[in-house]
Amino acid sequence: KPEPVEWRDSRAIGTPNAGSLVNGVRLPASGVGYYTYNPATQEPPGGADRTWGTARLVHELIDLGRWWAKTHPKRPPLGIGDLSRQTGGPFTGPVVGHQSHQNGLDVDIRLVRRDGARAAADPSSYDRAMTQAVVDRLVSRGASLVLIGPSLDLHGPSGTVMRWPAHDDHLHVRFPG
Repeated sequence: KPEPVEWRDSRAIGTPNAGSLVNGVRLPASGVGYYTYNPATQEPPGGADRTWGTARLVHELIDLGRWWAKTHPKRPPLGIGDLSRQTGGPFTGPVVGHQSHQNGLDVDIRLVRRDGARAAADPSSYDRAMTQAVVDRLVSRGASLVLIGPSLDLHGPSGTVMRWPAHDDHLHVRFPG
């Protein structure tokens, strides 16, 4: 049985690179069409202290998972990595690495693998068409930013879908607050 979501009015304060999160909403560890993973271990589930976002972001991820399960029923669920801390601010601990993710607007999503494994992908193992479908869905739902790695053959609207170093193994997505 899926973990319930405790919906509340939430607010992103400041910027994704210097901000906080008020009344964050926690994304359940798994749901229809998605699972969370811990970037430190690359294993599910995601850390309970790293799966908080605005109500909008959590809603969009749950919707993305449902869309994925409906349109690609034979594919494994999407991997969802870091969102934000419960009150935002910089991450601490074994996996820091994020300049953003501080105000509940950002999320990392694994690339879809060709072999269907629930594991990290890279430019040699990702399914370009399936990952492009995810990018297209995110853009159609109003994502304001989708960062893709420089070695990935993905595309989207200029100014929204942008190439960025160190993103050849995941998508970095931002929804407006």
